[in-house]
Amino acid sequence: MYISYKPLWHTLIERNMRKEDLRLAAGLTTNMIANMGKGKHISMETADKDL
Repeated sequence: MYISYKPLWHTLIERNMRKEDLRLAAGLTTNMIANMGKGKHISMETADKDL
């Protein structure tokens, strides 16, 4: 299944946020943000581990 993060990036632009702001607000790791930037899938299990 293909995941597109384009809507997320557009939302960040609209809210004048950086990826770093998203990382801190959501409690994500830098590797997760980097993988999302490359269009790679991030599992909810992985995201939930860091919260």
